[in-house]
Amino acid sequence: TGFATRAEGASAWRQLRLLIQRHKGAVAALAASLVVIATVIGVAFGRVNAERKTAVNALARFQVEQAARMADRKASAPSLVRSAKGFIEQGDMTAARMLVETALEYDPEQAEGLVLRIILAMEAGDYAGAQAQSVKYLEQFPGDREGKALLRVAEVALKQGASNAPRSMVAGVLVKHGLPNLAGKYSV
Repeated sequence: TGFATRAEGASAWRQLRLLIQRHKGAVAALAASLVVIATVIGVAFGRVNAERKTAVNALARFQVEQAARMADRKASAPSLVRSAKGFIEQGDMTAARMLVETALEYDPEQAEGLVLRIILAMEAGDYAGAQAQSVKYLEQFPGDREGKALLRVAEVALKQGASNAPRSMVAGVLVKHGLPNLAGKYSV
């Protein structure tokens, strides 16, 4: 009959088999549904895994490209500084400042660019900025004589006024960095 009797004392396993026999259609539909669900989950997992691999590979390519781009940018910093020097000699301090800032963005440890940043601050009359930049420069390059000279000029200019600053010290730094026209202004 498909039902277990009390006298039979059927186990749980026997009762489950009898239940399945009684409801063959519903059990078959449930089994088919479980197979479909397992298939959908398996396909979705496979697609997600493939997309994850694609994303990881794309990220790796992007990181390699970024590293190459950063290396190119860093390598271009010295030429930007050279161009800035040309603009300084022509008296175009705005263009020079933009080039120096770009060079330092590409290579924050570019010593020549850091010195030019200090000089441009002095040219703009920003002795407090020149002093702060000189201190930062000396943190990166402790014991550098040019950095110390520029810091001294900035400190004297702040304390005693720009006209009392030892301008010849700046002229020496300018000549050493290939800025003779601007050095002439400071040696007077």
